[in-house]
Amino acid sequence: MVGRVGVPDDRIYAEYAFDPTTTNASTALDFSKGLLPGLSLEDCATVLQEDTQAVSDGNLGKLEAMLTGQAVALNAMFNNFAKRAINAEIMPTLDTYFRLALKAQAQCRSTVEAIAEIKYPKSATFIKQANIAGQQQVNNPGNGAESGAALRTREKNITPTNELLTEAKHANLDTTGKKAASRGNPHLEALGAVNRADHR
Repeated sequence: MVGRVGVPDDRIYAEYAFDPTTTNASTALDFSKGLLPGLSLEDCATVLQEDTQAVSDGNLGKLEAMLTGQAVALNAMFNNFAKRAINAEIMPTLDTYFRLALKAQAQCRSTVEAIAEIKYPKSATFIKQANIAGQQQVNNPGNGAESGAALRTREKNITPTNELLTEAKHANLDTTGKKAASRGNPHLEALGAVNRADHR
């Protein structure tokens, strides 16, 4: 920790206490003391700062290596718990080991998917027309250089798919033509001419 002119030491301590590099380096150091007892917080924070800068610059190589190592470790956990489940003699122990094995397997799969997403990100999908709920968004392809008159002419020549039958040519579905009235029930014949009074 380096002091700065005109900045109180308490402020500098607070900045270090809430700095994500320092706090995470401290946590990593606590978990790594059993493996490497000679580590110092300052060295861990420096290395973590360099790794963070590399990611900011677009170099994800160390993250890929970390995830790959974690996937291998999770796979080892899965196999360990699965073997313990085989040797379990009572049902609660068998159930516990199988659950732990499947959790490790699921985490391993998620880690592998994360690696694949980093290496081969999914491409964005652009759709020309989408109907969403009651609202409609339509993106029609067109040349920006096309004039307004040409665009209106092109749109006018498009036949709507939901056009009424009576608006289209030859849309009459009844092709039999007119038929003469049936004589089967003369009481229902059409009325003749109506003789009205001269003065209403």
